[in-house]
Amino acid sequence: MASSGKISTLQIKQMNNQLSTRLLHADECHEDQAVSPAISVTTTWSAQGEGADGRYVYGRIGTPVRDRAEVLLGELEGGHAVLYSSGLAALWAALVYYNPKRVAVDGGYHGTLFALDMYSRKYGTRLIGLEEDFKAGDMVWLETPKNPKCEVYDVAFFATKCQVTGATLCVDSTFAPPPLQKLLTCGAHCIMHSSTKYLAGHSDALGGVLVVPKPKVAEDLRSERTLLGCVFASVILCAIVLQYHFSVCNPNEQDDPAMHTAICYMLDPHTCLIDKRRI
Repeated sequence: MASSGKISTLQIKQMNNQLSTRLLHADECHEDQAVSPAISVTTTWSAQGEGADGRYVYGRIGTPVRDRAEVLLGELEGGHAVLYSSGLAALWAALVYYNPKRVAVDGGYHGTLFALDMYSRKYGTRLIGLEEDFKAGDMVWLETPKNPKCEVYDVAFFATKCQVTGATLCVDSTFAPPPLQKLLTCGAHCIMHSSTKYLAGHSDALGGVLVVPKPKVAEDLRSERTLLGCVFASVILCAIVLQYHFSVCNPNEQDDPAMHTAICYMLDPHTCLIDKRRI
């Protein structure tokens, strides 16, 4: 029988269950076998001889709970996540890593615009509009949906434009976290979230995250983060990990219309309109 193109309630529940299962089990690969992460405020681990005794050395370099949180957020986006102390810290880390000659941007969150203006004044990086021609070495900073009015950009269009010209596409997806949109599949090189907003329960925990498709880029970002010093506090990370484990076990979430809308969109974005009032 030919498909009608409609998404059934059963499909929605199956997709929701798949996402829930992935979030529940994504961090099981971690050496810590505790279902919920232990709350630890230690900044240092013991070392023997010339090298560290085990995987962890110093909290600025890495912690068990930070690794678990990054695995979960990477699973959500379908990439590799790197956590930072705030959304603007994540933006600054992206600027340091990609070291653009020019940044193409068109409005959006005021903090982002202030930070880009400061970066431009201090380091001579030019700010240009999204309508201009891109070049190799440029960074395209796309915020979609855009703060505060939720204008939406065609990410695939800009991804193609960047691929042709050699520019780097970074997308601020704070206003529509996954599964509402998963933009690595559209060709973005880097996804940024202010996790202070929806990823961490909206204002429950200050933080930011970059998600990239390649593990090597994520490792390089973590190495630079060690020197930048903009890391998450372990207690806050515990709350984030517990939130994701709890939210997918909460039976009330299974019948949430907003979640159904999100899953419909993930199954077929062409036939589903996101209700921006629920974002």
